[in-house]
Amino acid sequence: MLGRLPPNANAMPRALGCGDPLSRSTMFRLPVHAFMRAAAFQSGDSYMPITRAFRRAFEFSGRSGRAEYWQFIALMAVLVAIALTFDIAADASYPTLTILVMLVFVIPAYSVTARRLHDRGYSGWWLGVLWIFNGINAMLVHLKAQAAFRPMETVYTALGFVCLAGVLCISGFLLFQVCLRGDAGINRFGAPPSVVTTDASASDVGARATAFVSKLGQGDPLTQIERLSKLHQAGALTDQEFGEQKAALLKRL
Repeated sequence: MLGRLPPNANAMPRALGCGDPLSRSTMFRLPVHAFMRAAAFQSGDSYMPITRAFRRAFEFSGRSGRAEYWQFIALMAVLVAIALTFDIAADASYPTLTILVMLVFVIPAYSVTARRLHDRGYSGWWLGVLWIFNGINAMLVHLKAQAAFRPMETVYTALGFVCLAGVLCISGFLLFQVCLRGDAGINRFGAPPSVVTTDASASDVGARATAFVSKLGQGDPLTQIERLSKLHQAGALTDQEFGEQKAALLKRL
């Protein structure tokens, strides 16, 4: 049973950003709402929730910033560690819970990593190169086990070390890239994630459009319109935003 609400109860949701007077149903939503705001980094003019990587799980195009990527990696590491702890405590012969958690994360992990590489200007197919090296290494292990002659076993072992070195080098290179800041402007994979704000409301349209034009800098209006058009084609600007700013730039001619 809920007790009597305090005199300033109606101010509580507004402090958390809910906006509506406090009701019994709202009170149950407050912890979730507070957690989502606390688990978000501010990027540009919008919040980047920790759930964004899941909502973009099957989106292998576009770009993702460091905040989105490392939030997801941290969440995955914590949940996998918790699941592994439960499996060990239960003395399970097979880590079923850990495997299930990893299956939930596997597709979002690949998509967010691909977008993070896009943010650095590299193709997500670099992840496929790792799988090629791993496949070759597995094949060499099988051939080594089937080898009838000692010299061939030595050759397979040497080739296996070469593949392992390739995996380590590529993994180190990709880890280095995902730690770096993304390209400041538009690259071949689209606009930077600090510009693309998928969660903005309609009331933010004017402010966003103005921010986009300010990012373009000063110069020839025709050149700015061309760059504005690229942002529009990349999905960083809505039709309304593009039309408003294009009209404003044409007035400067």
